[in-house]
Formats: sequence, structure tokens, C-alpha cells
Amino acid sequence: MRFVSLLIMAKYLLFILVVSSSCLALKYQGQKIWLFSKTQYMGNAPVDKDGKAVRGYTETLSCFMEISKNKPSPAWQTAWYKGVKYSVNILQVNQDSVIIGRTKNAKTTFVIKPGSETKLIQLELTEQGNFKAPKANGFVLEGILNNKQVYQTSDEPAVELAPVLMQ
Repeated sequence: MRFVSLLIMAKYLLFILVVSSSCLALKYQGQKIWLFSKTQYMGNAPVDKDGKAVRGYTETLSCFMEISKNKPSPAWQTAWYKGVKYSVNILQVNQDSVIIGRTKNAKTTFVIKPGSETKLIQLELTEQGNFKAPKANGFVLEGILNNKQVYQTSDEPAVELAPVLMQ
């Protein structure tokens, strides 16, 4: 009799464990994330006495993600990078490769080309301000897939592109 009650209790605990784990946020496994930062100066770039740029510019962050052609992808809603929160707008990329621009220090052109079973999407990031970020380092994406909250993280720093002088 005692064995039967232990067996029933074990089944009950297993059921609770399965149900509770299905409610947890999942980590989504995209193929690859690329982050790019670009500084845009208005007119002449102001500098201090040491020659370092002072605020008088905007810094933009852009993101490209390689995803499977055959599997559903989350509806990305929010991103965090260096303590700044961004809203996310997903843009489809229709080209077979994307020329991102020139890197700042290497002066080489950065090009992204997805694999044969994958495609690219661009995540347009709009700054929302400073907020408390999730407990993760680097870049964090938050979205919804199959009515469940999913996260994608990247510890890679953003590739700094050559600055742009706006007229």
C-alpha cells in the first residue's frame, strides 16, 4: 500500500514538473546574430582638447539574424544592449547577401551571406531609454513563439562601422 502511494506521489510530482517547465521562458536558437553600431555626426564632428569626440552625434545599433527557412521564428519584441532597451521591428531581407558597410578600424567592407538552408532578417532597433535589463550579458532579444516567451542572447560585441558625417 505504501509503495502505491509513493508511486502516485511520484507521478503527481512528475506532472507538476512537466507543467511548470512548459510555462518557463525558452532560449531560442537562431543560427547567428550580427550587431553593428554606427556613429552619425551632424556637420563637423566636435572634439575635446584631447581629440576625442564629444556628444553631438547619434549612435545607432542595427541587428541582422540568420534563421532557418523551414522553422518558425519568434515575433521579436524587445532587445537590450549595454543597459539600453530597444523596441524591435522585423524587416525581411530579400537579397542573397547584404553589404553592411565599412568597419571602423579594419577599413574592410562587411558582407553577410546566409547559408543554403537559412535566410536573413533585419531587426530594426529603436531606442526606448535606459531600463533594467534581464540578467544576461551582451545583447538580449525577447520575443514570442508558439505563445511562449523566448530569448536569444549574444555575448559578441557590436561591430563598429565607419562613422558617417551627415550634412
